[in-house]
Amino acid sequence: MYFVELFAGAGGMGLGLDVAGMEHLLSFEWAEAQHSVLMHAGKDAVRMDLIAAARLARISRERESAKKPNAPGSLSISHR
Repeated sequence: MYFVELFAGAGGMGLGLDVAGMEHLLSFEWAEAQHSVLMHAGKDAVRMDLIAAARLARISRERESAKKPNAPGSLSISHR
């Protein structure tokens, strides 16, 4: 079984999952020091603020749906 760490910190949870027999795929961590620990430990890690990325994705989806009339989630209103 595989796992991905979100908000990984220094990777303690991942170490436990490794010991339990799971296979690490990727870690996400925003803080530079913790990301450095993950990289030094040989983990595949991405330095990224996941909260900010999720907000940007939501804004992008809202803008796209607003362009399409009567799309689910769009703000357009039909008058008859």
